[in-house]
Amino acid sequence: IFMAAPWAPRSRFGAVAQVDGRVLVFGGLVGPRNDVWESADAGSSWQQTLEIAPWPSRWGHAAVALPDGTVLLCGGMGGNGKELGDVWRSAARGSNWTKLTLEAPWCARVGHCLVAMQGGAESCFVFGGRGPSGISMRDAWLSATGGESWQLICGDASWPARSSFGAVCLASGRLLLAGGLGESGGLFNDVWSSEDRGVSWQHATASASWPARKALGLAALPDDAVLLTGGSGSGGTPLNDVWRSGNGGADWELVKGHAPWPPRADFGLLSPSAGTLLVLGGSGGSSVGSSMLNDVRR
Repeated sequence: IFMAAPWAPRSRFGAVAQVDGRVLVFGGLVGPRNDVWESADAGSSWQQTLEIAPWPSRWGHAAVALPDGTVLLCGGMGGNGKELGDVWRSAARGSNWTKLTLEAPWCARVGHCLVAMQGGAESCFVFGGRGPSGISMRDAWLSATGGESWQLICGDASWPARSSFGAVCLASGRLLLAGGLGESGGLFNDVWSSEDRGVSWQHATASASWPARKALGLAALPDDAVLLTGGSGSGGTPLNDVWRSGNGGADWELVKGHAPWPPRADFGLLSPSAGTLLVLGGSGGSSVGSSMLNDVRR
């Protein structure tokens, strides 16, 4: 199913699917923006919840819907070109937001991942990203309080520092981290796994069968499988291949060489309900911010 959404074309935005199936899209490039949009029907129709949210405009932020129904937003790049280290929470489907902190104990960053822990109503993790002065991170932080407080659980992970990667938590509680952009500008196609809530990490594979990439989409499926799609590959080429792993990221099978939607990077990939996946927006060009999209594919 394809439709052009009423929200402006954008990339590097926040997108979450809540437990009741509602989908939120907020912030991103070009702008940057700080608007909030909601869909109650898996992307078929949209309404603007906030034209101007109380949090500063940004792109490259991380967002997650927690099992208790709240939404968290953290970090990103502000309109002044400086990385942000703030955390905001909404308990009202994005219609209002509470500032939890302007400076979390993890340093300001962009291109990081925020992942909800399965089975923990308010537990989530922050991984990696690029901080001030362009330094890439390889840390892992845990919040068991819905973003109010944070604990460093791994300050020097075994995976190389990176940004613009993918991370998910499987139903089994296993954490997976895949691909991304290295500090020297190289692209990764490795997959890392943690069985102890991010404290220690092991290679699932050092070189997956999918080409190295950044700005990809990674989603956990109901059967504990993982789907990887899109992103920006060698030379900045946008991708639209689809890969699946059924054994924790160790082995991958090509599902589609070219999906029926245009190649893209820095997009949203969500699962609002079991068996349903949404691809939203992103950048279809070879440079950041070019050929912005506002389509919804289901």
